[in-house]
Amino acid sequence: MKKMLLPSILTSNCGSGTAAEDARRSWTEFMTPGPEHTLLHSTCGTWDMENRFYIQPGAPPKTTRAVCVQKMILGQRFLYSTITGNMAGMPFEGIGISGYDKSRQVYILVWFDNMGTDIMYGEGRYDAPNKQVEIHLKNSDPGSGSLVPIRMTVQRPDADHMIQEMYTVHEEQEYRSLEMKYTRRK
Repeated sequence: MKKMLLPSILTSNCGSGTAAEDARRSWTEFMTPGPEHTLLHSTCGTWDMENRFYIQPGAPPKTTRAVCVQKMILGQRFLYSTITGNMAGMPFEGIGISGYDKSRQVYILVWFDNMGTDIMYGEGRYDAPNKQVEIHLKNSDPGSGSLVPIRMTVQRPDADHMIQEMYTVHEEQEYRSLEMKYTRRK
């Protein structure tokens, strides 16, 4: 519906009425990348990753390495990410698309990889006091067939480092299930 509505709003010859002008202005603003997109753009490049997976609370982590390549797509509106590496002795590859919905003022994320047939979707906001983006996702649980909540945080200590953590609920207790440390490749 939105795609059909957009051309008629932008090219409408319905006069110079205020409603048509307001609609054009709203769509133009909605279409134009903002400072949140600049933040996403600042993460473009190739990153070396060190990942720590925690299978359950208190268990020692399994450590893996991977490479993440990120670039902006669709007129600087979305961040396209690919990650390749190994997980549990198997080749791993995943794709993520991140953006910022200016209308709802939320960061959005979709993620899918070769370790499952689901697509994770999440939304979140920038947490200024903690200088991090916090995204709340839903992920399929193959054991129960239900969606489970995941909380993800992304911090940027500096321009060349990122720390992404995922928190999962186990027996009604949230614990860190994944830590990914990114270092920008020079």
